[in-house]
Amino acid sequence: MADHDKPTVTSNYLDFVSEMHGRMDDLAVGLDPKRTSATNVPNYSIRWSSAAKKWQYLDGSSWKDLANEYAINISGSAAKLKNARTITITGGGASQPVPFDGSKNIDIKLESLDPSKLTGLGNAATRNVGESAGNVMEVGAFGLGGASAAPSNLDDLLDGGPNSFFAVPNGTEGSPKQSGYFQGINVRYSNKWAAQLALGYRNQDGVFWRGGYNGNTTWHEIYHTGNFPPIGYVYTQYPGTPSPSELFGGTWTAMFETEGVFFRTPGGNASAFGSGVQEDEFKAHNHTGSTNSAGAHTHSYATFNEGTWGQSNGAYVGGRTATKTTSSSGAHTHTLSINNRGGNETRPVNRTFRVWRKIA
Repeated sequence: MADHDKPTVTSNYLDFVSEMHGRMDDLAVGLDPKRTSATNVPNYSIRWSSAAKKWQYLDGSSWKDLANEYAINISGSAAKLKNARTITITGGGASQPVPFDGSKNIDIKLESLDPSKLTGLGNAATRNVGESAGNVMEVGAFGLGGASAAPSNLDDLLDGGPNSFFAVPNGTEGSPKQSGYFQGINVRYSNKWAAQLALGYRNQDGVFWRGGYNGNTTWHEIYHTGNFPPIGYVYTQYPGTPSPSELFGGTWTAMFETEGVFFRTPGGNASAFGSGVQEDEFKAHNHTGSTNSAGAHTHSYATFNEGTWGQSNGAYVGGRTATKTTSSSGAHTHTLSINNRGGNETRPVNRTFRVWRKIA
């Protein structure tokens, strides 16, 4: 029934009593092979063989009769030991003495166990269960493997709290947001230095982290596919590419859709930032022009001189005509009118893009 090499110093202390019971049960039936199948029995052990009706001893690997040497022939069986004995556990454990006379099986109750006197159990056998340094941690400690009490203030947890997981309800002081439920982890580096990671759930989505000295430091939101790009983000869509709502989800509104304006940075003659659309304008400039110099000319005209009476003889001298030329008027210019041409605006070569702003 029992392995008589056990218990050993490496036996599990929970199996110790049952292993001892097995050995004592073998002894109680005299190691009779008809009643039990004991193994690893010490050499020269003595047993009763009910089949052979003889006492035998173990000689190495086989049982040999004692009858030849001691002429012992017994017919029948003993009801109990002639002299009762007591059995108790000592060494790594302790029990109350239990009377034993062989008439019945007995139970030995282990009342105490000293793991330090047992070998092969490892360091855990000598540690207490708890949450202090050096303790063996039980399920639920620091929120591992079970629910833990929610801290009332995450700032206090950051400032000197233990390494732990946490789950806090809506409105807990020191949370990433004033309202919302959060689960996370508190990681301690030293007495005052620590970091926290918090995951929002229920009515507050988001991932947040903070770290620093002496608690009460600022939370930072970690952007992810659920909240990136953030509200207010501006996105430029190029022709032939998806809209931001197709890329990122969310609600977007198109900006400046009816203005048809060009972008301009502040400075120079730009209008003030935020002052609206600057009206179109030509920079003041001059034009020069002339026609070719040509058309210089003169005009001829006729003159007539009246006749006169001669003073010496009183004869009349008649008048006569002559042709003369005016002076030249010289080369000169003329006013020139130029016809207009062109479209409705002045613009460089351009392409239309769309600008979006995330609103939800």
